[in-house]
Amino acid sequence: MEQRLKSHYESLARAIEFTKMADAKAGPLLAAHVLMAGALATRSSNLWAIATGDAGVIQQVAVILVVALYLILLATAWIKAACVFIPDTPKTRQSLIYFEDIGAMELGQFAEKSSRMDADEIERQLLQQIYAVSGIASDKMRRVRWAFRLSIAAVALWIVLMAWGSIAVESDSGVEFGYYLVGAK
Repeated sequence: MEQRLKSHYESLARAIEFTKMADAKAGPLLAAHVLMAGALATRSSNLWAIATGDAGVIQQVAVILVVALYLILLATAWIKAACVFIPDTPKTRQSLIYFEDIGAMELGQFAEKSSRMDADEIERQLLQQIYAVSGIASDKMRRVRWAFRLSIAAVALWIVLMAWGSIAVESDSGVEFGYYLVGAK
């Protein structure tokens, strides 16, 4: 029994480690998207000038579609990554291993139940905890994978939009919008 419990504790530790790994991947991804959106915001007036100016209907529609697709991908990737930090944790209110269940009990109730637990009950609750944490880790990792997949497409569109927004555009009044690709205005 002791060897089985040790093996179960190791399984639980691995599952908890995977949840931490998912968190560690999602955080920088969220930050990168915020930075990218901020950088693109500096080009918004240039993109708006292309979309509403005399650039031609094809280019106007293309800019609008690329911006819309980028925003959809960005929002979806951001939501997937943010959801990593909001796991769906099942609560039984009876576990003596899960911290939220323990926290929901009165101290006396927790002490009494703990003192009556035998090895079989410890193993049963430990297996329930491993199962629950493994499900949480799996959900988190799936969300991170989807966030990365969506981010790859979003980054490609972001590069296109940054380049497009960096090209100088002349309006009817002769005022220049934008930045040159090389050098200053």
